[in-house]
Amino acid sequence: MVDPKRGVGLLGYRWSSLKQVYAVSAARRPAWCVTERAFTGFGCKDDVTGQREMIERLEQRVLAEEAQECGWTEREGQSLNSNLRRGWYWGSEDFRQKLLELTAGRLSGHTNRNQRSSRQGHDHAEAGASALIRAGFKELELSEEELKASRGSEPRKVSLAWAITRSTTMDQSWIANRLNMRSAANVSQQIRRFEKNLNRHLDPRIKSWIKSVKNC
Repeated sequence: MVDPKRGVGLLGYRWSSLKQVYAVSAARRPAWCVTERAFTGFGCKDDVTGQREMIERLEQRVLAEEAQECGWTEREGQSLNSNLRRGWYWGSEDFRQKLLELTAGRLSGHTNRNQRSSRQGHDHAEAGASALIRAGFKELELSEEELKASRGSEPRKVSLAWAITRSTTMDQSWIANRLNMRSAANVSQQIRRFEKNLNRHLDPRIKSWIKSVKNC
């Protein structure tokens, strides 16, 4: 079972076939194990990237099913982070913004690991990432519709992922989901490629965006 508070995922269960079979290379699996059907069912390849994507999708499903069993439902005007099941407050979005403003100063003055990983820190980082996306839409002439329809390697989309990684503590799974970039592994790969060519981008919109992010 996935425990977000303790950071224990499906791979933490030592007796699971996921850890013993699907998360390792074919050469390390018992000869009697047949994995093709499972990978095909998830639409994943039997390689390092496909294994990681399959595990991420399984963990997301467990969290969703666990939330449903607990009666955890979203309320209009609130993010997932504001629910009692995972969060640190209960109230409207306006109330959430006031709390973020109150904690912003404290968070900027403390950089220890526990503070950054706290629910307040996560929500503050998410607010910052969302603000970056809004600014990026304007600077890069990108719309929400284009974001959803474009490939995970689309340069303007990747430049947004790079900016979020550079300027916030949001993890790459969140970025992959928000920017429609398939998986955290794909986000990591695309950002590495983007950084290698940071001074070679010809699109003036991306050039301007890189400059503005670096100056923040």
